[in-house]
Amino acid sequence: SPFIVDDYSISLQTPIVFAGETTTLQYHVEKSGTAVRTLAPYLGAAMHLAVVKNDLSEFVHTHGEVHQPGAPVSKSGTGVHNHAPPPLAFGPDVEAHVTFPLPGIYTVFGEFLHEGRVVVSQFTIEVF
Repeated sequence: SPFIVDDYSISLQTPIVFAGETTTLQYHVEKSGTAVRTLAPYLGAAMHLAVVKNDLSEFVHTHGEVHQPGAPVSKSGTGVHNHAPPPLAFGPDVEAHVTFPLPGIYTVFGEFLHEGRVVVSQFTIEVF
């Protein structure tokens, strides 16, 4: 189900997640029922994610990516950040690639920048 904060509705789609495999997290951002197409870069990235295992034994930081329609997407799975700057305005879809190190329950915090405000989402993911 979507994460609701103020007028924002943030959805996260992900396949079944297995430890040690690169997983694509697909975010969709709406405000007041309308797709947000004016997200802005935040600290040089489309979004920032902090992924924390619920027993606090694991922490992963990664960045969201924006792919223009029709553009090829690299799926290297190396875990190396892609530091290419995002466009000045983008959305409503942002994706991130995460390799969860161990099975368990994780909380994924995602941060976006919209209209000068940092919007934070929170999702729980079970990793097998």
